[in-house]
Amino acid sequence: MRPLWAPSCQIRLGPGDDAVLVCHLCGCETRLPGDLEHRYCPRCHLFHENVMIGRRLVALGGTHDCGEWRTARHRCALCDRDLAGTLTAGELEAMNEPPEGR
Repeated sequence: MRPLWAPSCQIRLGPGDDAVLVCHLCGCETRLPGDLEHRYCPRCHLFHENVMIGRRLVALGGTHDCGEWRTARHRCALCDRDLAGTLTAGELEAMNEPPEGR
């Protein structure tokens, strides 16, 4: 496990001198210009700037909803809590929706 104050992503040069964003939360690599510009992980669906701000707030005693910070590896991006076996808000909504055709 990486320390929570460590950067959650890295931009490096890939093959052909293309910039690559590497997400340290899930290992995803993206070369899309918008993802690089906004430091966004398409697999975790998180902006890394928000992750770093959230980690600072948690370090100062703030609270958070781990489900809203779920990474692709089913861990909380802020406190590294294991979320495997828990449901996301979208999964809970889907369970409560009536079946189609009724």
